[in-house]
Amino acid sequence: MIIPLGKQKGGRARDDRIDEILGICLSSKRDRDALYQNRKRYFLFGGGDLTSDVKYNRLQAHTDLVSSFLYAPDHCRYNIAAPRNATDEIVAQCTGLEDEWNEVFRDSGLAYQYAEGVLWSLVFDSMFIKLGWNNARSDLFGKLFSPSNFAVYDDSEPDLDSQEAFVHSYSLNWDNAVQRLLRAGKKPFIKKMTPRPGNIMDDMPAVLANLIINSTGGPNLMGNMTGRANMDFEPHATYQANSHNPMVRFHEVWAWDDVSEDYAIFTCCDGVDGVLSDSRETIEAMAKADKGPSRDRYKGKSNIFLENEHPFIHIKPYGLYDFFWGEAHVDRLIPLQVWTNERLQQISDVLERQIDPAKVFSGFMGLTDEKADALGGPNTWVYDMVPGAKVEELKPIMPDDLFREFNEIGAIFLEASGLTETVTGQGTQGVRAKGHAKQLAMTGSGRIRKVAVGLEQSLSKLGDVGIKLVQKNSAERFKTDAGQEMVAALMAVDKLKIRVAGHSHSPLFADESKEQAAALFKAQAIDREMLVRMLNPPNADNMIHALRKRVKAEQAQAKERAAQGIKDKAGSKAA
Repeated sequence: MIIPLGKQKGGRARDDRIDEILGICLSSKRDRDALYQNRKRYFLFGGGDLTSDVKYNRLQAHTDLVSSFLYAPDHCRYNIAAPRNATDEIVAQCTGLEDEWNEVFRDSGLAYQYAEGVLWSLVFDSMFIKLGWNNARSDLFGKLFSPSNFAVYDDSEPDLDSQEAFVHSYSLNWDNAVQRLLRAGKKPFIKKMTPRPGNIMDDMPAVLANLIINSTGGPNLMGNMTGRANMDFEPHATYQANSHNPMVRFHEVWAWDDVSEDYAIFTCCDGVDGVLSDSRETIEAMAKADKGPSRDRYKGKSNIFLENEHPFIHIKPYGLYDFFWGEAHVDRLIPLQVWTNERLQQISDVLERQIDPAKVFSGFMGLTDEKADALGGPNTWVYDMVPGAKVEELKPIMPDDLFREFNEIGAIFLEASGLTETVTGQGTQGVRAKGHAKQLAMTGSGRIRKVAVGLEQSLSKLGDVGIKLVQKNSAERFKTDAGQEMVAALMAVDKLKIRVAGHSHSPLFADESKEQAAALFKAQAIDREMLVRMLNPPNADNMIHALRKRVKAEQAQAKERAAQGIKDKAGSKAA
């Protein structure tokens, strides 16, 4: 894209262009928001609204199970490898950087944010993590947000890096919004900001959703309305923020600038006409203000984040080749949850009619409805009976296996997600030994393993951008195995290979990784330290430190034995 500068024609051409890009990106947002709200309700409550009578939310439990197979934060570990023909010093530096990044990945909370992102991406279709650097704490951080706060220029382009533009929308409280406008020199526009109380994603209350309108005060709904609503006084958990703090909606537009051949960032605000900030102008002003070596931080002309990079990590387990947002896994499960709700309700009705069945009274005189209803309770009796009077109970016929179909629906849940009973740890008939069960689990997990492997692309992207942020902002030193002190900024990340070590992010590959590590150690292709790194047991760092001391002691003893052997040979020759 070619985006005019703000200095051209008073900035109006730039503002019009950004407004056009923002409108194109947000064009599908309303439709997507309705889908996200419906999927969230089914995931949290098992039904399309809070008034649904849900006996058991199998969809939520099953989705949580699927996410646990796709990613485990306590096992995920990165592997940073140097080029194959690199020197020993470069290899040692890469190993030190690998250990440093794996600690940062967990200490910053990114490992656990990604786990939550995987779960909600199964619900919504996508989730996003926005990486950043906290200057006050000198630490890397990530912000997890839903796809309802993100929009792209072309929904048919599945790759985020190939999008010409995308928008991140977020809300700030009134005080922070005023400070932003003051810093941007937009003080006259403060009164034009549009504050919104509370959460702008609130659903329609259940009472209004079930409102039946009998008549209106005119030909449209603008006048007084008369109707009936099903009142429900039982409180329900909504799991939504309920705040009356006035919030202002901001939009951060990222557009690829063909002039600078990098991303340019523009900030807009609801109610304020024009662009509040332009990263090209910001970089120019900061470069003029700084002097000396710090000017090197602003080599780029438009991207204040990282050169040719953006901070957004797109988590999308079930991708589609022609749709950016991918497939929401719960869309496969919602019909099964509806079926489950219907069947459990029918089972409940049958059991209730068995306990309190309908009755037919014949031959009774003067028996009121109230007395008939009370008949059968403690100390109840009936008089004025005619000969042959009787009470007949109309109990429904109980099926032989009342919950059989309910259990079969559970098996369909597993099949819809590519799982089998063997993979989930349930017993299977015909399994003869441990090796047989292991083979069945590996064979039956092909579909879910394919989805788990697909997550490695976003995990590698997270590691790549995260390390670059550490390089740019952190001056903390770390030691290599050879004792060399260095900082991350001294290493060229573009020449390194950043991968998830041995598919360690998914429990589905845990047994294979252990067997592979044992086979490589037996073949003497790896040493003991590399074996510990590949197995990644608890307290692995202390194990490696103790192992290194042991190796040094063994090497010293070997040298002493060799020197003693040389002395013994020399003494025997002299004799």
